[in-house]
Amino acid sequence: MPHPVLDAPISPLRQRLIDDMALRRFSRETQRNYLRDISRKSKSP
Repeated sequence: MPHPVLDAPISPLRQRLIDDMALRRFSRETQRNYLRDISRKSKSP
């Protein structure tokens, strides 16, 4: 069964952030933490 998060479209800005972090050799955990924190920040008032 497909994973719903993997099937969701990714915005160009989010994809660029992911690509840039991979290029800079950030660990998977660091990438996950950055994406989580940015998502939380964007939802806060």
